[in-house]
Amino acid sequence: MSAAARLRPLAALRAALGFVPRAWVRVPLALLLAGASLMLPILVPEAASLPGAAPLALVVQVLALIAAFGALYRLWFALPAGLLGLVAGRPELRLLGAFVQTGIFLALMFTVLALMVFGVFGATGLDLEALAATPVAAGPGAMGVEGWKLALAAALALAAVVVFVVLLARLALSGPATVQGGRMIGLDVMRFARGQGLRLAAGLVLASAPLLGLMLWQVVGAAGQSRWLGGLFDYGLWAAVFAGVQVPLWAGYLAGCWSRLDEASPPPS
Repeated sequence: MSAAARLRPLAALRAALGFVPRAWVRVPLALLLAGASLMLPILVPEAASLPGAAPLALVVQVLALIAAFGALYRLWFALPAGLLGLVAGRPELRLLGAFVQTGIFLALMFTVLALMVFGVFGATGLDLEALAATPVAAGPGAMGVEGWKLALAAALALAAVVVFVVLLARLALSGPATVQGGRMIGLDVMRFARGQGLRLAAGLVLASAPLLGLMLWQVVGAAGQSRWLGGLFDYGLWAAVFAGVQVPLWAGYLAGCWSRLDEASPPPS
C-alpha cells in the first residue's frame, strides 16, 4: 500500500464515466436486479399492507445493492463477475460485513454531530420570531445579536455536514478495498487517504451529479406545480437513474480512487 499516493479525483471521475457503459454491457443483470428492488413498492403493491413488509423490502434492496456493487467492483478489478453480473460469493459477504460495520459507525457519528448542532442551536437561545420579522436581505447585521447567533449556528451546522461527508467518503473506500483485498476492510480503511478527505469528498459529491440533478428536477417541478406521469414513471425513473447510472458511477469513482492508493490494483481494461 502507498498511503502517500496523492488522489486525483477528476481523473477518477473521468475513469468512472468510461466505466458506466462497460457496466451496462458486462454486468447488466446485477444493475437490473438493483433497479427492480427499488421498484418493489409499486411492483408488489399488495405486499405493502403486510406486517413487516417495509423492513423486509429494505433488506432486499440493501442486498441487491450490495450484489450490484460487488459485481461492479469485480468488473473493475478484473475478477470473475458471474453471468452478466449475477454472482454471490465471499467478496459479497465481506462487502456486506464492511457495509454493516461502517454503517453503524456513520450512524453513531451522525447522531453525535446532530446532537451537537441541536445543542448549540438550543444554547444560543435564538428568538425565531424576531428573526422572522427581519427581512433576510438585510443580512445578519440588521438582525442584531440574534442574526449573529443564527450565522454562528448555521456555520457550525455546515461544518458538521462537511465532516460527515468527509467521513462518508473515506469509509466508502471500504467497498473496493474489501473486494480487491480479498478480506473485509471496514473502519481500517480510514488510515488511507489521510489528509485527502476533502478532495475525496468533493469528487464523491461531483460523482453524485445524476442523483442530485434528479432531486433538483423534482424539487423545481414540485415548486412549479408540474405533474409527473404517475407512480410507475416516478419509480422507474428513480430506479433507472440510481441503479443504471449513479451506482456504477459511484463504484467507478471509488474504485478509481482506491486503485490510486493501492499500487497493486490493476487499472480498468
